Amino acid sequence: MAQGIKMPTTEDLMSMWNASGLKQKILFTFAMIAVWRFGVLMPLYGINNEVFKNIASGNNIVGFLDLFSGGALSDVSILALGIGPFITSSIIVQLVSVVIPALEKLQKEEGEAGRRKLSQYTRVFTVILAIFQSFIFMLYLHHLPGTVISTVNPYVFYASSICALTAGAVLVMWISELITERGIGNGASMIIFWGILSRIPVYVKSTA
Repeated sequence: MAQGIKMPTTEDLMSMWNASGLKQKILFTFAMIAVWRFGVLMPLYGINNEVFKNIASGNNIVGFLDLFSGGALSDVSILALGIGPFITSSIIVQLVSVVIPALEKLQKEEGEAGRRKLSQYTRVFTVILAIFQSFIFMLYLHHLPGTVISTVNPYVFYASSICALTAGAVLVMWISELITERGIGNGASMIIFWGILSRIPVYVKSTA
């Protein structure tokens, strides 16, 4: 007669929890998400957030992008670009690596060292994309009446804003990579997930 399966006790579960390091990974992931959410609450200097938020609420494209940024775009946060530049850069590098033999060799033949080089190329391209997107975003804000309220010299204001938005995108990229390496799951996916999750109460309230 076959013996019955013994159900794990609380002590067994706690032992498994501590041995696998899952607790540390979960806590680290939540800590990184908290840092990201704190950055979302930091507005970009010299922008009337309420004016842009009203405009964003009536614009389907901006509203869609704001959903993935966790509200950082509509609030014109320093993290307004979110994870977008990093994801776009990753996709482009993956596509280009199929076309360019040197990059394909890095990906297939040089193992971990090759993947590290591709990751470095992705980071550099993320910065370039972030600068470009920051410039376009600030140009868009400039043409919205009442959005820009800074009294600083225009050239200084726009240059500093582009630097702040670019730094914010790099920070989000860094957080996502830390989550991937030391947390649970893919960092970029986690940020997108929590961004969507954080906007659900807002959309429920607006449709109620």
